[in-house]
Amino acid sequence: MSKKIFKIMRRIVENRQYEEYKGIAIDMQTANAVITVYDLLNKKNKKKLGKHNLFTIVNVCWKIIKRSK
Repeated sequence: MSKKIFKIMRRIVENRQYEEYKGIAIDMQTANAVITVYDLLNKKNKKKLGKHNLFTIVNVCWKIIKRSK
């Protein structure tokens, strides 16, 4: 699942258009946040993040962004 969801997130950012994934709407701001955090992670943490479901991935990424401010 991990590679598929991150490909979808990248496509959302590139097209600047929301998409649905398994009936869940993902907006551009959320996709951009997830991709930004994902790109900054090392391989070990990318694997860990990719094992989770969509809601957990989004929540973890937003928490990381909030803590970095």
